[in-house]
Amino acid sequence: MRSFKQKDLPRQRVTPDAYNRFDSSGSGRDPISKEFRKRPEIGEQFELSEDLLQRELELVKAARLSEEVEAFFDVYSQVGARTRFLWQWCVHGAELTTISNVAPQWRRHVCDTKVLSIMLCVLLDDVADEQGNEPLLEALMKIIEGQPAPAMQNFSAKDRKTAEVTQYLSQIYESRISEYPLHDVYKRLLEFDLMQYFNTMRYSCLLNENLSLLNVTEHELYLPHAMHMMSFSTLDLMCTPEFDVHELGRFREAIWHAQCMGRVGNLLSTWEREIEQTDFTSGVFARAVIKGDLNVDQLNASDAPAIEAAILGGGHEQYFLNRWHEHRECLKTKLAEIHSVDLHGFVEAQERFFRMHLACRGAI
Repeated sequence: MRSFKQKDLPRQRVTPDAYNRFDSSGSGRDPISKEFRKRPEIGEQFELSEDLLQRELELVKAARLSEEVEAFFDVYSQVGARTRFLWQWCVHGAELTTISNVAPQWRRHVCDTKVLSIMLCVLLDDVADEQGNEPLLEALMKIIEGQPAPAMQNFSAKDRKTAEVTQYLSQIYESRISEYPLHDVYKRLLEFDLMQYFNTMRYSCLLNENLSLLNVTEHELYLPHAMHMMSFSTLDLMCTPEFDVHELGRFREAIWHAQCMGRVGNLLSTWEREIEQTDFTSGVFARAVIKGDLNVDQLNASDAPAIEAAILGGGHEQYFLNRWHEHRECLKTKLAEIHSVDLHGFVEAQERFFRMHLACRGAI
């Protein structure tokens, strides 16, 4: 067994076709570099080998979209540019991280609903991070929240189409979750979870407008919600009749740590392509600026070589790797405190979820 070392992180250069790295069958250029370097780590050993990364990559490639997800994808593709590979990745991730106690008759349905939720969130994310279109972002969030449809006559035809697609997919999402056995029990909690995601999108849009706001503290407060794992756990509970509601607080603590672990995997696998997209909401950029390894002028100038060198040379990936270990240890302490659902396999699922991110680095 090989220890999990920061140096083991696969390195690759981001290319303009990062979204199209894989074709519809999942084949294409392998995003895993062939050479792994050793880097120091903390915490107990965690195996991260090329074989394990390749295994997760192959499972992603083999993931099949259900008829429902295919239909969602067809609608999304009218305005969205993300490729099938991302949705295969999401299908595999949803199946992997859904808690084992979800009623069997609802498990497939819940996983597909999570992928639909991600499609809606990707629409928002692209508007916030890539377009910086705050008026459209606010309009789309009102649509998803079920508020009266905003007036769209002053928006472009493309923006109006995005709103139309968002509204259609949102209606499907609401219809699906209304079927869940415990929907009414957890409805307000789900609304609260989604509100946190919307706040994250507002923060991202604000941040990209003014990079002087970059800091690690607010990154760790807001950006983990972009992983959706709190809302996804609430969907799970809507279909888990045996859950003891008296354990809800401890359960959500556990999910919060898992969500933070997921955020680390996400930022490590996406920050390089985000340089090309001039999206600097990732924590590695925030930490590099706070530590003085980068300045806002370099980010505004999109000085890619200098930015990449500062991230790699300043130990900023290592900081978040250490945070991943810390959250993993906190998650494990919750195992003995929660009895109505089985979280032992959930910890392993989060470890595999992290490998999924690294295996697809630069391709999601």
